[in-house]
Amino acid sequence: MLDDPAVREFLRPRVNTVVFAPFALCLFIVSWSTLHLNLDVPPAAMPVCAALTTFPVLFAWVNPVLGWSVCILAAQAIGVLADPVPDWRWSMQVTTIIALMVLTAMVCLRGQLRAIPLVWVATIAAFFYAAPPLERAGWAVGMTALVLVCWLLRVLWRSRRQLVRETQLKEEAAEHSLLLEERARIARDLHDVVAHRMSVVVVQAQTAQYRLPGLPVAAVSEFDAIADVGREALQEVRQMLGVLRVEGEDAPQAPNPTIADIDRLITATRGTGTEVTAHVEVDPDTVGDATSLTTFRIVQESLANITRHAPGADADVAVLGAGDAVRVSVTNSASTGENAGLPAGAGLGIRGMAERAQAVGGTLTATPTADGGFGVHAVLPRSADVRRGAVTATDPAVRR
Repeated sequence: MLDDPAVREFLRPRVNTVVFAPFALCLFIVSWSTLHLNLDVPPAAMPVCAALTTFPVLFAWVNPVLGWSVCILAAQAIGVLADPVPDWRWSMQVTTIIALMVLTAMVCLRGQLRAIPLVWVATIAAFFYAAPPLERAGWAVGMTALVLVCWLLRVLWRSRRQLVRETQLKEEAAEHSLLLEERARIARDLHDVVAHRMSVVVVQAQTAQYRLPGLPVAAVSEFDAIADVGREALQEVRQMLGVLRVEGEDAPQAPNPTIADIDRLITATRGTGTEVTAHVEVDPDTVGDATSLTTFRIVQESLANITRHAPGADADVAVLGAGDAVRVSVTNSASTGENAGLPAGAGLGIRGMAERAQAVGGTLTATPTADGGFGVHAVLPRSADVRRGAVTATDPAVRR
């Protein structure tokens, strides 16, 4: 979790403020007030020397290598320029020793791995120079033990993070497996409930002229039209089932419908008895695939709504090119059938059209007309750029 950049940015100022800033301030105060007891430094230079050897602790969390470098260079420079007082055998203060130990430990815990050997050797060398001869071996062993302990803690910490990460990956894999199982179950249910029944409808429509001899030519044509529409719907259902079932590879599917297929859609709608006037005046080759599919789906859903909720109404479909945009308009007159004025349900049809238009960066409005009909209007970019668009649907009571 600490490897997360957001978490590290959150902790960085708080660790410095709560831990290392007070610690560095305490070291600075002690160093300044006791410097005359250890080294022969002019009074005016005392606060500068104390700051150079203690304030680098402020970098212990954010950049321990930088803090260690400043501290050890300052300590060596002061040790060369200032002589120890008679009763002090070191060339650095106790506060400087503490600061170097803290920074060395933080380099081992948080610094770059390649910097650890250099920091270890340089720190031991600095203590060899500053310490009395009889104490040098002990400090070398002590600093080596400190580096080893901190490095082992770092390895343990990293292994625990990896364990947590692997556990999360296993949980995500288990959730993903459950999701795939659920998708497969939905696909099976849809196939059993929808695809089977639609197949029966198609077969019945295709065989009606053989099972019912003497049917008029108009009735045979009507059954053929029903069979054609049923086959197309069944093909689309199977395409969606393939998306649900296939994971990680392309599902077998037919080409998506485009603006060029709107004429076929209008012909099928006229077969239901709805009078449709069409104005499709845009070159399908100049429109992107996503926009072309969205245009077809908007016209398809709008015409389906008209046949379901506005029986007897006339429809007008217009798909026009307007510069870099495609304007889609589907309007209908007032219904004259028995279901005129019935509510259109939960509004999922218009909601779906709005989401499709929004997904390609377009806008969609759905409003009643002054003559009692209804109109759906959309403006879509010719080359779809998937982004958020504005979506407006007024008068929720008549949404379809």
